[in-house]
Amino acid sequence: MTKILYSKSNLRRKNKFKILTTIVKNDQNIKVYKESICSESNKHLLSILKNEKIWQNYIKDLGFVLPGKLINNNKIEYKYINHPTLEYKIYENLANKNFAKATKYFKEGIDIINNLPSQKINKYQNKSQYQKIFGLEPETNQKFILKGNIDVVAENIIIKNKKNFFIDCEWLFDLPIEVNFLKYRYTLNLLPKLKTLFNFIEDDTFHSFGYQGLYIPSSWLKYAFPTQKDQEGIIKFAQKELYFQKYVFNTIPQDQPIKSELSLLSPNPNAFTQIIKLTEENNSQRNLINNLNNSLNIIESSKFYKLWQKYRQIKKYLKK
Repeated sequence: MTKILYSKSNLRRKNKFKILTTIVKNDQNIKVYKESICSESNKHLLSILKNEKIWQNYIKDLGFVLPGKLINNNKIEYKYINHPTLEYKIYENLANKNFAKATKYFKEGIDIINNLPSQKINKYQNKSQYQKIFGLEPETNQKFILKGNIDVVAENIIIKNKKNFFIDCEWLFDLPIEVNFLKYRYTLNLLPKLKTLFNFIEDDTFHSFGYQGLYIPSSWLKYAFPTQKDQEGIIKFAQKELYFQKYVFNTIPQDQPIKSELSLLSPNPNAFTQIIKLTEENNSQRNLINNLNNSLNIIESSKFYKLWQKYRQIKKYLKK
C-alpha cells in the first residue's frame, strides 16, 4: 500500500520554476520525489541533478550530497534519510526550553557555512548575471563561495554520525555568492517558525531568550555576524533576498520569511546593533530582577526574618 507522507507544490512560482515534492511510503521503504509540474519547469528540474554533482565536487569531504536518480523525463527519486534535520533539532529544543542545545544546533549550521571553501574577491567578473538574480551588485572585499548554493539552510542539512548531509541543491548558481549572504538566508529561513514558537509559548523565560519583535536571539545573530561591518551588510542582503523572491515568484507569498515582521529589514543601518544592545540590556534587567526576587525569597523564608515579623507584630500590639 502506498501512502503520501508529505507533499509540497510550488504553484505560486513562475512556470519555469514550478516543482512538486512528495515523500511516499510503500510496504518496503520511503522515497522522496521531485517532479516538474509543467513542461516549462522540466529544465529547472533536470538542473537539480547537475547541481548535486557540482556541489559534491565543490565541498569534497566536508559533507555528502544525497544524489537523485532520474526515473523518467520529469521525475527525480531520492532515498529518504530517517534522521531529523538541523531545523527540526533547533525547533524541538526551543519548544522544550532547552536553549543551550538549540543554540548549539544553530551554531553548527553557521559553522558548516563558515567552513565551506571560500575566497576573497576584490573584482567580481559576472556582475550582470548576479544583478539579474539578486538586483544589487555583489559586495566587495568579502569571502565568497565560488559555487553559489543558497540552499544551505537548516531544513536542508542533516548531521548524522558527525557527517553533514545536504538534501537539496535546487538553488545553486554558477556564480560566487557572499558567505554572509548564505548566513543571512540560513537565519532568515528559521524566522517564521521561531516567530510562531515565541507567540505560542507564553513563558517569561522563553521570551527573555529572544528579543520580542525580532524573534531571533541576539547571541545567535552575533555568532553569525560578529563584526560591525558584517551587521551593517545585512540591510543589502535583505534587499537581495527580496529581489530573489521576485525572480522566483510571480508575486511574493505572504508566508515567505521576507514578508514577516523582520527588523533586519529596517532601513536604519544601525538597527541591528541597536537590537542586540537593547536585547542585552533587557536580558540584563530581567536577570537583575530575578536575582533580587530570589534574594527576597531567601530572606523571607529565613528564621531571622520570621522572628523579626513576629517581633513587629507583638510591638504593634503592645502599642495599642
